[in-house]
Amino acid sequence: MKDRVAGLLPIAALFLFKYRNMNIRINDTDYCIKWTLRAFFIYEQITGKIFKMQTLTDEYVFIYCLLLANNPEIQLTFNEFIDVLDEEVEVLKTLKEFIGKEMAKQAIFTVDTTEDAKKKN
Repeated sequence: MKDRVAGLLPIAALFLFKYRNMNIRINDTDYCIKWTLRAFFIYEQITGKIFKMQTLTDEYVFIYCLLLANNPEIQLTFNEFIDVLDEEVEVLKTLKEFIGKEMAKQAIFTVDTTEDAKKKN
């Protein structure tokens, strides 16, 4: 139960920070990127698991979910998205910077339930 609650804390943080928007151009189309609760829902629907960024696949699927959540008219498939990231390093760099900044904001709400954290207290 503690892990489930700890997993919800970053989501709760969404409501405490002003949403930061970013626009990015992919294949001559502008897309809005915004850290939203909808992106987490889409991630869980696509993956069938609770949001937890543990693998490279998790990271890229979540970035794609940010696109889906904020651009309902999107025609870009996941495979096309990955192709763009392979070919256009600047797009990947920009998206990873955005994710890094947003994750850092959310980190203040994460509770460490590991044994190391318990030993510190």
